[in-house]
Amino acid sequence: MRSIALFFVVSFCSWLGSAQEISCSPENREAVSQKITEIQRLNSSSTGEELIEIGKTFLGTPYVAKTLEGNEKETLVVELQGLDCTTFVENVLAFGLVRQKKEPDFDAFVTELERIRYRKGRLDGYGSRLHYFTEWIYDNEKKGLIEDITSSLGGEIIHKELHFMTGH
Repeated sequence: MRSIALFFVVSFCSWLGSAQEISCSPENREAVSQKITEIQRLNSSSTGEELIEIGKTFLGTPYVAKTLEGNEKETLVVELQGLDCTTFVENVLAFGLVRQKKEPDFDAFVTELERIRYRKGRLDGYGSRLHYFTEWIYDNEKKGLIEDITSSLGGEIIHKELHFMTGH
């Protein structure tokens, strides 16, 4: 009986430790596990095709704006029931990275999601989240997770002052 009580105390304390950093419902935790199982069965010949196939597994998922907003404190939000444009890309990339792991599981997924979503791969408050997609591309390219091919497609640099987040 004492070992069962100790198990629950340790489990509860572990849950509390991660609950301060991660916002994830039981349904979303299960959805991550199901998605990992689903993507393990995919067959693709290149990383690009693999990411396309992972993206297709989200067909039918509703668009929901501001999926990362609303928490008093910045936490790593895991939400698969509805996605906006950026969280769609983040989740596809995170699942692509997790698929390459020896032990793909929920913990590996949240580690990759944090690495993708936050400046230098670390959640350190609201300001550490990559709010502008141009900054998201730059930071994730520096991490070696993506390659910005804009210039190779004929894209040109446009200088624009970005200050919406700072002003609000």
